[in-house]
Amino acid sequence: RAVEEGRGIYANIKKFMTYILASNVAEMVPVMAMGLFGIPPALTVLQILAIDLGTDLLPALALGAERPEKGILNRPPRKKTEALLDKKLLMRAYGFLGVIEAAVSMGLFLLAFALNGIGIGELAGLKDAIINASASGEVMRIYAHATTMALMGVIFCQIGNVFACRSETLPFYKSFASENKWIYIGILAELAIAMALIYVPFMQTVFDTAPLNGLDFPILLACPIILLALEEFRKLAVRKKAGI
Repeated sequence: RAVEEGRGIYANIKKFMTYILASNVAEMVPVMAMGLFGIPPALTVLQILAIDLGTDLLPALALGAERPEKGILNRPPRKKTEALLDKKLLMRAYGFLGVIEAAVSMGLFLLAFALNGIGIGELAGLKDAIINASASGEVMRIYAHATTMALMGVIFCQIGNVFACRSETLPFYKSFASENKWIYIGILAELAIAMALIYVPFMQTVFDTAPLNGLDFPILLACPIILLALEEFRKLAVRKKAGI
């Protein structure tokens, strides 16, 4: 029983780290895109902090309350020299899950401008005016909506990610057999914070967000589905390679 708990705790720490690190990629890419393409940042500094210190916090802690996975004692002992933050974890968090979240978030940001007839070339020309808040009121309104969509894209992807991170190899739906009410409490808290960020006037002013319309939410609901679907294909390949 002690060995099982020890293995479970070790696995939960890795789940926590994978979940937290994945969103870091989506937070870094807007800065890189600003430097490479000369466009305004898809996420502001305070919006990034809202993810790291707000929406991500409780779901990440909930992963630490996961029960040991079924069959965990059937696995061979890990090497004493094995690093907790190893190449496999970094590749999954930064090279796969994080890339998906970054692509979704940046895609939503650019889509918000494209739907208003502003392409990436024209957006680059507006960068300085947007950053200095000297652009027209209409452009600033579009920018607030675009950054809000980028922010919500990361948050909704992280909802899918918390289920993806419950196991390194098992399909996400099999994790439902292991009850963990804190996962669902964490997701509800995450959504409550997200809604406060975009609908409470004071929070809108502080975090440069804007209310979403009815057409935005179906798009956002697709975000966790996209991430989970791609992650299921990756897990399937891993299981086939391991002969599980």
